[in-house]
Amino acid sequence: PESSVGLQISAATLLARMALNDGVVADIVENGGMEALVVALNKHADNPALVAATMEALGALLTNKEHLDRLVAQGGVSSVLAAIKSLAGDKSVALEGMRFCTRLVELDYSVG
Repeated sequence: PESSVGLQISAATLLARMALNDGVVADIVENGGMEALVVALNKHADNPALVAATMEALGALLTNKEHLDRLVAQGGVSSVLAAIKSLAGDKSVALEGMRFCTRLVELDYSVG
């Protein structure tokens, strides 16, 4: 239902804001926050608002290589890249996608 999507957008936005506090990032990651975001992204990959919100939150949680490795193992990076490609015409997705990809570069992510 639409209310569920709205709630997931709000939750992703809240996680992104919470991640501004370095002290809680590890707790969010360890307690399944990244996994929940990837599930939401995969389930609603056609919803630009949800995709942008999940990319913002995932990017905020990528504070170190360990978090990146965890996201890669969950298929999250592939999901984000696929969403960027499929929703390329949406400005909010393009902006958050660019920010997410910048985090990948900062953490020395390499494709393959």
